[in-house]
Amino acid sequence: DADADAGASIDANAAKEALSAKLEARPAATTLRRQSILPQGAEGECRTIAAKKKSLETHVVSKQLSAKLEKQPDAAELERARIIQPHGGRRMSARIQGVSRTLERRMTSQKLGETMQDRPEHDELVKANVLQGILRTSPPRHGFSIASPPPANLAPPR
Repeated sequence: DADADAGASIDANAAKEALSAKLEARPAATTLRRQSILPQGAEGECRTIAAKKKSLETHVVSKQLSAKLEKQPDAAELERARIIQPHGGRRMSARIQGVSRTLERRMTSQKLGETMQDRPEHDELVKANVLQGILRTSPPRHGFSIASPPPANLAPPR
């Protein structure tokens, strides 16, 4: 037992010496404050801890907001319950409504123009037996034409 106690005391002494060496090698308190490891002045918490606290608070608020948004009914349900007005309702000022309508008309017109440019020519449709009619020798006057009357089997009953 005496040998075991002597061995334990040598291990304890070695551990104390190692700890003392580490304590002596550590940086001064001012250095630790500059590195934001120790608290700065009267604040009571260092910058890294304050930043972490702010980050956690933001995360908690974000989680709470996400939970509320998940519980919120969709827009169609709110419109049916007359809680909100449908898009384009009276919530916009008259000036914005006018500009919005003009923009929608222009966008629709542009889309229609693009679609009309991409369509096959009348003669191509006749050749492909999609349309029945006479091949034209000149382009239509207004960019469109009224097709010849439909065949008898497609004509409305009289």
